[in-house]
Amino acid sequence: MNKRILVYMALMYGFAGLIGCSAANNTPIDIEFSDDSSAILLKHIDAAGLHQLRNTAELDSNASLFLRVLDTPAEDDTTGVETEIEGTVRIIDDQVEFRPVKPFVKGKQYLITTYLNTKFGNFRSVLTGSISRGVKPNQKLLRR
Repeated sequence: MNKRILVYMALMYGFAGLIGCSAANNTPIDIEFSDDSSAILLKHIDAAGLHQLRNTAELDSNASLFLRVLDTPAEDDTTGVETEIEGTVRIIDDQVEFRPVKPFVKGKQYLITTYLNTKFGNFRSVLTGSISRGVKPNQKLLRR
């Protein structure tokens, strides 16, 4: 009888641990242009990530570690080279703003890649054994 109780308790403890791993904010990050399309806004950032960004001394010099904005080539461009857009990053209330040095060009597409709100896996991926080896960034393609 004691063995059964111990096994049951061990299973419940393990299950509680798995649930605890997935208790993070599951709201996806929202990436969009500002109203006047002069900046890119990242919204719905989890509180821990936002707190860490606020405590970063030099946000602009470390911005490439968590955010990249790439100018994607046009369909008729044979070089196929994506170029990184330079700009400044600011935290405004509960969102991150990326403002480029040169304005965004109307009709062009921009690929935004960020590691904000990313995680290794959720409860389902733990149970199915499909956890990836690395963190997959959030990406969004925006057309100006």
